[in-house]
Amino acid sequence: MARVRDLSLTTILCLAGIGLSTLLFGPQIARTFTGANDFTGFYTAGKLAFSQDLYDVQSFMRAQGNATGLMSDQILFVRLPWQAVAFAPFTLLPFPAAHTAWTVICILAVGVFAACFPTAPFAARAIAICWTIPVFIAIVVGQDIPLVLTALGAGFLLIDRDRPMLGGLCISLGMAKPHLLWPLALVFLWHRMWRVCAGGAIGSAALLIVSFLAGGADWIERCLQVMRYTDQHARLIMMPTLHTALLTVAHGNAIEVAVALALLAAILRGAAWKQSAAIALTVGIVLGRHAFMADCALLLPALFLSWNDRRARAVFLVLISPLTFVPGIFFNIGWVVVVLSAGVLALGVPRTPKDALANK
Repeated sequence: MARVRDLSLTTILCLAGIGLSTLLFGPQIARTFTGANDFTGFYTAGKLAFSQDLYDVQSFMRAQGNATGLMSDQILFVRLPWQAVAFAPFTLLPFPAAHTAWTVICILAVGVFAACFPTAPFAARAIAICWTIPVFIAIVVGQDIPLVLTALGAGFLLIDRDRPMLGGLCISLGMAKPHLLWPLALVFLWHRMWRVCAGGAIGSAALLIVSFLAGGADWIERCLQVMRYTDQHARLIMMPTLHTALLTVAHGNAIEVAVALALLAAILRGAAWKQSAAIALTVGIVLGRHAFMADCALLLPALFLSWNDRRARAVFLVLISPLTFVPGIFFNIGWVVVVLSAGVLALGVPRTPKDALANK
């Protein structure tokens, strides 16, 4: 009876979290889900996986219109060619069916991700995911962050189970968002987790080989050209990054460098790799030049990695809460940056020997 009661309470709390996100973003849901979203770009990239048009703005937009019936210069492909190859199977389906399949896969991926952290209670994992607004946003806008979460979760689980090289291989799929996950590589190097590094290097090398085979020898130059275009047309006001928050601040560049160094130093203060990795996932969002609200879902693996550390768990529960994201979405995106940075700096404060052992 107690088990049924607990399950019922968990279900109610999960539905309440999803309901809050639906209430807040209801007017935008239908327009985004049925209109131009990130999957539009992924599907088009799958169509152009082995084409020189993959990184040509005008050619990509024409292909986008032909493949999906939608066209936007805000939805270009600025990923590595191996990801275009990964999306190619979806093009075997008509766009509406492929979009539905992608949404189902992303929802299932979130479930698999949750299963990768058995040290946190099931109810806590479920409730945390349902109350983390960026997860809801990621699924609605067709982002691939749920699959990145799955790769990270599987990697961390394998490391915990003494399969570090396989763990590194899984984490190498973070090459989907290298601009956000590069601080994680710093963690494994700093903590001398050489077998994890080896697995990550092997996986990354394999993905680069696929990228050169699919994109040609000059794909890096062409990709950088598209990145420069997107930087000029990016919706910076929607990006929860330090660069965006300081755009209109006097001496913003100098302040950005100083804060970045402080945040990176906090990573190195981690007494154990899990604590450092949790901080690194947060720092990657703040220091990323191209990050959207959906990418803040990376705070969830940070929370679950920190679950056995009371202080870190409390900090990350605040960071994933609506208190962090609602003011940022509706008033000023800089609020999210301030909260995340404050959380990182709080975790970087020196700890007592007893606290330092808590997360090992």
